[in-house]
Amino acid sequence: WRDTSQKFLLYIHGGGFVYGDIELYSGYECYLSREYHMPVIHIEYGLAPEHKIFSALDDVITVYMSLLKYDSNINKRMIGMGDSSGGLLWLRLIQIIVEQKQSVPLALVLLSPWVDISFLDIEHDTQTEQKRILFSLQLILNLREQIFNIDQNPAGIDYYEQYNQQLDTINPKEHSFKDFPPLYVSVGTEELFLWDATILKNKILENNGQIILEEGYGLMHTYPMFHLWSTEAQCAQKNIRIFIEQF
Repeated sequence: WRDTSQKFLLYIHGGGFVYGDIELYSGYECYLSREYHMPVIHIEYGLAPEHKIFSALDDVITVYMSLLKYDSNINKRMIGMGDSSGGLLWLRLIQIIVEQKQSVPLALVLLSPWVDISFLDIEHDTQTEQKRILFSLQLILNLREQIFNIDQNPAGIDYYEQYNQQLDTINPKEHSFKDFPPLYVSVGTEELFLWDATILKNKILENNGQIILEEGYGLMHTYPMFHLWSTEAQCAQKNIRIFIEQF
């Protein structure tokens, strides 16, 4: 990746902010490197409950800014990629670096990104919930409690005020989507984050951005990562490679 003529992937892993590391993702990232013909940089960040979500965001900001410090033009050969909660970190990272008038990557590839951590606007019904694969709404709400870890009485008003303030601070949906790089977003139709992907598409288009949203019919959360077993996942990976080759 130090070769100034070489594009590379900067990958932020998922795992709901509570698990995921280089050991878990190394096989998949080696596949991406071979498939896309470029090196991959993996970002490790602090996980809950030992670290709050803000520590994770600080970690990815530090890595990104360190890369820009190493080479002020490195963004011109960087492709950002992430899955699930890693997608949330990428979205919030881009919003922050745009606010700071820093350079954004060539493009972003996000697999089932978490866009609205509040889930206040999600369409929810029992029949839809029973069809979801991997994640239920209740599981995500329980997970969200873990990653914020606010030490106050849940019955108190102060708890909810602090909780809502923290949600707004980290929630991409509550911030600007102006000046984003081109995006390729993949999502399954049988997963919770289909709603998030729709929100993201609308936000990007409202700000005159470019986005390709690929919906995998009947497929689950982060389905392109299951390329070893699924022809649909292999097809999605091929589409992502074609997208990346434009830049």
